[in-house]
Amino acid sequence: MTDEPNMLTTAFPPGSDIALKNGCNCAVMDNHYGRGFGNPPRFWINEDCPLHGTECPEPPDEEYARGP
Repeated sequence: MTDEPNMLTTAFPPGSDIALKNGCNCAVMDNHYGRGFGNPPRFWINEDCPLHGTECPEPPDEEYARGP
């Protein structure tokens, strides 16, 4: 679980459609489909998530993430 928002959790919230399209494998329902839980929103993160996990690469280009 993460308490600190960063570029990947704000632009690509774990469990959201856009995150899933970019390779996220974090919990969808536990993360309320990208809305998170609590105030401020927090998220459950899979350690092996290629987008949010501990070994994640550079953030994807936002233009690429939006698609054609």
